[in-house]
Amino acid sequence: MDFYLLLTSATAVIVLLAWLVWSRTHHISFPLGIGLIYYWSLFGAWSIVGDRLGGENGKRYDYLEAKLFPIMLDADYLMTLLLYAAFIILIEIALLMFLKPRPVSDETLQAPVDVSHGVFLLLAVLCGLGSYGLIREYLEMADSMNLSAYMVTRGGLGELPPYFTIHQLLSRGALLSAAIGVSIVCSGGGARLFVGAGGWAVKAGYMAVVAGLFWFALILGNKNELLFAGIGGVLLYLANARRPQLVALSLTAVVGFIGLWLVDTLRGLPLAAVAGGLQDLEPSHWLEAAQFVTSSNEAFSAHFSLYGALALNVPLTYGESVVSVVASVIPRFAWPDRPPDIYLHYADSIGVAEGQGFTIHHATGWYLNFGMLGILIGALLWGWIWAKCYANFHRGGLQQSRFWMLWTRIAPWMFVASIPMLIRAGFEGYKALLVEAFFLPTMILLLASYDESLLQVFLVNHTRRAASLAK
Repeated sequence: MDFYLLLTSATAVIVLLAWLVWSRTHHISFPLGIGLIYYWSLFGAWSIVGDRLGGENGKRYDYLEAKLFPIMLDADYLMTLLLYAAFIILIEIALLMFLKPRPVSDETLQAPVDVSHGVFLLLAVLCGLGSYGLIREYLEMADSMNLSAYMVTRGGLGELPPYFTIHQLLSRGALLSAAIGVSIVCSGGGARLFVGAGGWAVKAGYMAVVAGLFWFALILGNKNELLFAGIGGVLLYLANARRPQLVALSLTAVVGFIGLWLVDTLRGLPLAAVAGGLQDLEPSHWLEAAQFVTSSNEAFSAHFSLYGALALNVPLTYGESVVSVVASVIPRFAWPDRPPDIYLHYADSIGVAEGQGFTIHHATGWYLNFGMLGILIGALLWGWIWAKCYANFHRGGLQQSRFWMLWTRIAPWMFVASIPMLIRAGFEGYKALLVEAFFLPTMILLLASYDESLLQVFLVNHTRRAASLAK
């Protein structure tokens, strides 16, 4: 019962501190973000403890134990739960230390930024086509071999496709462009941060682009990319709209969860069978979408990692992740033997079965670098960055560059959207945070907020070129 007592006490403290953070900010992004951290840290522990004490929760994590290691209710697991709880609580304490109670008002912000929905749509299409072009050969391979595209494109045949990182970046760029554009067009003409003229043609364009990008994500099994863009778009809408339509937003969230469930359900099917899998879904299957969050195995793979580090005595690296992040600025094709990240160190140390994918918890990454002190540093750094993003949003980027002003308006929401990505990576996850959650959406907004949109420039240049050729 010590495990239930610890989980109950820790959860109560986490909920109390989350309420204190919310009472200071009155913004939904903080309890949402804390909930996401809890889900990938401690939520799975309830099922594991219940099963070990004679219950049967029906959760699918036994395959991880078969390929990684079994979890026992021993001193190492008790310490694992204690460290995960301490990690979340320290993040909340850092938020309370660095956040100042300051409600957002229009006086703290500059005038809304005019954006071009044509540019958002153009970027979404171009990034989507570029992503598809880089992965097309592997999609054709999956089709010819009657394998799932998710398995083939994620290294199931022995190695990742060339330029896979660029493919992922373009995929995220396409989804972000669509998500940001949709959130702005839904905010209306009197929005607080970003405004753009959007008639029926623009809305129809977004519907077509979103449908195409969802189908692309469905056949690739890109659940995390959809979640990232969805959370970011919803939080931006809540910050941008003067009168958010909460009923419509709730329905959109339900549709989004169903979409994530579809990706999770169908991504193991052969490429040619995905459409048939959709048709074969029965009403009873659709009801399973309501249990998606509680039944998904997402809550276990990262949760396992710290127990493995403690129980199997994985050696500390004393800052190897810092070296890895610094070295990562040099492309791997130019430096094939550059220092590996903490993920590979962990996999080699515990002897992961070949072909078994898993994730490493953020707290585990800090522990493997600096021990218990690393968990303290990692949690305080996380809380400070989160609070800093929110504080900069309140300042509104006054007297700063246009890039900085746009960054301050998008960063708090993209930070929360990136929590599922960051919590399942070590210190190296901050590189992805900088590139994919901060730089990429800011550049998208920068391109879409020129006085003369890129789409207009493209059309004018194309018309002039056609006219000159006609002469």
